[in-house]
Amino acid sequence: MTWFSSSFQQKYAIEGLLQDRLWQKFGSPKIDFSSKDGLDSLIEFCRAMAIKNPMVKRAVQVDADYVWGQGFDFKAADPDVQIELKRFWEHPRNRKALSSKMALEQKEKKLEVEGNIFFSLFSSPSGMVFVRSIPFKEIRDIVTDEEHALWPEYYLRSYQQRRYDRNTGEIRTSEDKIAYPDYSMGLASEFKVGEYRVSRDASIYHVKTGGYDDMPYGVPSIYSALDWALAFKGFLEDWATIVRIHRTFGFQVTGGSPSSILAGKEKLNTTYSVSSPETNPSPVVGSTILMPGNQKIEPIKTSKATVT
Repeated sequence: MTWFSSSFQQKYAIEGLLQDRLWQKFGSPKIDFSSKDGLDSLIEFCRAMAIKNPMVKRAVQVDADYVWGQGFDFKAADPDVQIELKRFWEHPRNRKALSSKMALEQKEKKLEVEGNIFFSLFSSPSGMVFVRSIPFKEIRDIVTDEEHALWPEYYLRSYQQRRYDRNTGEIRTSEDKIAYPDYSMGLASEFKVGEYRVSRDASIYHVKTGGYDDMPYGVPSIYSALDWALAFKGFLEDWATIVRIHRTFGFQVTGGSPSSILAGKEKLNTTYSVSSPETNPSPVVGSTILMPGNQKIEPIKTSKATVT
């Protein structure tokens, strides 16, 4: 399925992502939610909408506020377990990736906008577990049990690894392909899955929302609201156009003879030109106007204007 052109990410900024001609593809009844490439494009679009569209952005923020607004706490029955949990939860690296209030809210937003979070769990020699998250677009496939499709075994990750040379200041990139075992498998017994080397020190816990249990990936929660967000954006644009039309003329002058109308026109004309400055500026706020008794100037009333 072709969702966007191959140069999509390089060619289109947020404004390009929101063009209607690109959006129409997402309204197709033939969307394959098991297609990783298709979901990559859909999630890229959802991320752009969550940044650009104020309705979607506010909905995502309200969701995060409701879930984590009062913080989070836990208490284990075993005191020793409580100590270990606290040590894990309060470790600076884990606070940055997961357990601080800011990190929890960011992860909630990510789940709403992307529908998936891939937590990578790294075990240190001391037994401490460190949490990181892997971007959705770097996960290329999920290998499941041959007989039970709902049992994931490996998550195949392909990404560009950046290495900074502290001596020369150069940044070098190289492609790396890693197969992370699912957290439920424990230590992997294999060393390679196809062309992907198996990670020996990390596993993945996949959190997904939206969709159904037979779908390998989650679907962004905001996906169902995008049609309406775009429709309401169009409605507001149409309304703004009507308001601008009503504001084209601010005042109307009634009464007076043809000669007084011409005189008024002269007073309202600009004198600005290429060779001379403006010598007939607009009146300042609070100015006084003197008019004949049969002539009147008043603002145009639009309070009862309708859109039909």
